[in-house]
Amino acid sequence: MFGVQTRNEPDYLEYDIRGRGYMERLFFNCGASYLGFMLGGGVYGTVQGLRLAPANAPLRVRTNALMNGFGKHGATAGNAAGAVALMFTSFESMAESVELDKICGDQAWVRCSVFSVNA
Repeated sequence: MFGVQTRNEPDYLEYDIRGRGYMERLFFNCGASYLGFMLGGGVYGTVQGLRLAPANAPLRVRTNALMNGFGKHGATAGNAAGAVALMFTSFESMAESVELDKICGDQAWVRCSVFSVNA
């Protein structure tokens, strides 16, 4: 009644041994790397903008330099990291589809080498 089983059996969830699908990993990897590198590049751009702004400039000019630096460096770093994450996830998916683990055994350095050569 109302989704409760009447028998005393456990309710099993659907489980995929291969883990998350390609699109789920792609969205996570691209999003996480874009966000992280955008913030990191933004902090770097903020420091650069404040450093390059004239010392006796009004607050409005210094604020503009800060925002310009954040936007320039943050977007550049975020886009670059997102593109690398896209390539990494795609090559990882290809390696899983050709079952690289079965060919090379359980050696982590082989997968990293193949991914770096493909990137």
